[in-house]
Amino acid sequence: MVRGTARRFRSDGMHPFGELLAVLKSNEAFATGSMRPDLPDQVKVVTRNKLNGSQPNDIIARTQDFINHRAGDHEIALIDFDRKGMPVDVAIKLEAAGGF
Repeated sequence: MVRGTARRFRSDGMHPFGELLAVLKSNEAFATGSMRPDLPDQVKVVTRNKLNGSQPNDIIARTQDFINHRAGDHEIALIDFDRKGMPVDVAIKLEAAGGF
């Protein structure tokens, strides 16, 4: 993502997250991690180079300076599963292990 907008999403369970997924548009996505708590709930996102070392409060880059993973917090794991191109021996081992 070269530019866009990031919004903070807070949830106390999976149901609200499922509702969010159901309404996402094709030009929207979600990411794991948390924006720094001192940032507003909505910020502009640019590349690190565009940020150019400045630190305005409403513009971030997708870096650990702005988005992080806090120890002890629960997060959703993003998993992309696709059998396309999977070698037969891997598919057999996957099924033997109980499937995906």
